[in-house]
Formats: sequence, C-alpha cells, structure tokens
Amino acid sequence: MRRSIVSPAAVAAVLAVIVVGAPVSAGGWSPPTEVGQFPAVDRPAIALHAGDVYLAVAGGPGERGIHLITNAGGSWQTSRITTQNDRQPAIAIAEDGTVHIAFSRRTTGCPAPCTLGIFHATDASGNFVVHRVRQGDRVVHPSIGIDDNGRPWIQYRRGNTIWEANRYGTRRWVALALFSACCGPDPLAGPELVVWHFSRISTFREQFDGGGIILAITELDTSDRIVVTDADDAFDPDLAIDADDDWHIAYRRTEDGLWYARQGPQGSIQRRQVAGAEVGAPAIAELPSGAVIIVAATDAGILYRTNASGDFRGGLITGNGTDDWPDVATAPDGKARVSFLRHLAPGLHATPWLTRNPSP
Repeated sequence: MRRSIVSPAAVAAVLAVIVVGAPVSAGGWSPPTEVGQFPAVDRPAIALHAGDVYLAVAGGPGERGIHLITNAGGSWQTSRITTQNDRQPAIAIAEDGTVHIAFSRRTTGCPAPCTLGIFHATDASGNFVVHRVRQGDRVVHPSIGIDDNGRPWIQYRRGNTIWEANRYGTRRWVALALFSACCGPDPLAGPELVVWHFSRISTFREQFDGGGIILAITELDTSDRIVVTDADDAFDPDLAIDADDDWHIAYRRTEDGLWYARQGPQGSIQRRQVAGAEVGAPAIAELPSGAVIIVAATDAGILYRTNASGDFRGGLITGNGTDDWPDVATAPDGKARVSFLRHLAPGLHATPWLTRNPSP
C-alpha cells in the first residue's frame, strides 16, 4: 500500500478517486474527472489496455468490496466485483484484454493487520470469478503481473516474508516463500511486482534497521537480490521496466524528498533526488522513449517529475492539497494517466476520478 501523506483523521473523513492525463512531454494536464460516485479507500490501481482505462478501487463505508471502473464501453462504467471488506487492490490486464485483480480481505478479532487472506478476481470466463490465493492472518499487499503466456503471478507479504503464487490452468494456486526480512516498520507495506516476459522483478523495503531498498529478480527457481540503496530513511519503492530490460525505481526518503534509481552501465546503480518536498509513496511508469514519469502526493497536490526531455522536470498535476494516493500508467503514444483519491471535505466520503495530459 502506498503511504498516504494526508493525516489519518482526514483519510477517515473523506476520499475520492480521480484520474488525470497528458503527453508527458507537454506541460499541462487535463482537469481531473470524477469517474465513480461511491466512498473509496486505499490507493486506486490503474492499468491501460487498447486505449482504455481500468481502475481497481476498494470501496469505503456502505460500498465495501472491490470495484472495477473502466471506459472500455465508451463511457465510464462501474462493476462491483465483491461486497466484503476487501482492500489494497492491484490490477493487470492480459494481452487479450482479460482483467486480473488481486486484493486482501480484512476481518476483525485478531492482531492487526487482521486478514482472511489474499484473493484473485478475473473475468477470463466472461464474468468475474473470485478465488482465494492464500488463506491466513497477516497476509497483505498483493501485487500482480502477467507473463507472456497470459498467466497471472501474485506476490504478497505474510508476516515478514514475501511469497509468490501462480496458477496453472484451472488448478489451485501454488505459493512459495521467496524473501525474508520484508518490509520495514509499516505492517501493511509489501512488494511491488513487474512480470517481464517470464521473469518476476519486485522491489521492497528491507525489514531491518539500517536496511534500504531491495530489488529482487526471480527466474524459474532462482532468485537474486540487489541493494538499490542502503539509506535507512528510504521507503515505499515502486518499479518500472523499460523496453531495454532496464529497471527504474522511485522511492521516498523521510529526510530528503523524492528519489529515483536506475540500472547503470556494468551493473552500476545511478541514484538522484528529483524533488525535495516531503512526499507520500510514489508511483512510477516507463515511457516508450525509455524515460519515466514519477508521481507522488504532497501538501500542495499531486506532483510529477519526468526525464522525457533529458533532465528531470515537472510540477503539480493538481493544486489541491487533499489529493492523495496517486498511481500512474502510460500508453504507447506517450500519454500518462494518473489516478488518485480526493478528500472532498471533512465528514464527506471520497469518490473516484481520473485525469490525463492533453495532446502536444
């Protein structure tokens, strides 16, 4: 789960989901559009396919469950997939347009974080079908990707260990423990996964004090770990892979703003600060050029940074200090779509929105 920069009291008061978009090379962004009219919690997860937008959103009080919001039919439509206290959605779209959503299910009566397990929902058969991936307490923060055979892979956190699960055909989900010592002091934090062809590449915060950001690469039955940074104030990494197989990671430092790391020549790691403001957990996406766009919440609104023109530049996508929990996806034409929550006013619920950047 991406860290919120809004105070817990404000989070409980009001949330909204918004989507904005534009070509990243352009300076402007379209005004945000409300795309759902129900209370929302947690970060909305965004994916693009064939020019359409797909949002997986966790509903709030009175609308609990996972909601899918999409404009694939020409106008914004919402489908309520589940009706329980389901949280932390992650979404991926297969090449054939099949939607895959992973999420955790909350309950009460056990030590926090109190969960019933990790679940997977897909419309592969035409209608959405939900399967349990992993049963048990303290299983949180699923992240999902699709391999070149259209098969979903899910990584999640159980206790302080990262697990990976996959499903072959109609058989049950099979899980394997991958890495221990995850994921820092936040009990709801976990891995961020990208499936690249058949490799599973993820990033997470190391558990121990003095730890930093880890990049983990899993291929077949082998795994490798790379220390991206050993800064002990580094948290909330997010990951993108470009067309040249190079990895890019955005993360925040509690004392030093928004940071970016990438794979350099001969196994080196290049790191730099891209914004000095205090930020919430960032999201990153690759552009067709090999550049990236990074978004994060600040006290002044949703901030973006991109190196599409060479050096990192950017500004505010929105000027509303109550906007929070952004996610970003990019299309083959280089345009970005950003989803986020908007805290409307104390005592009001939040609703889903969307924005994009305009044509050059």
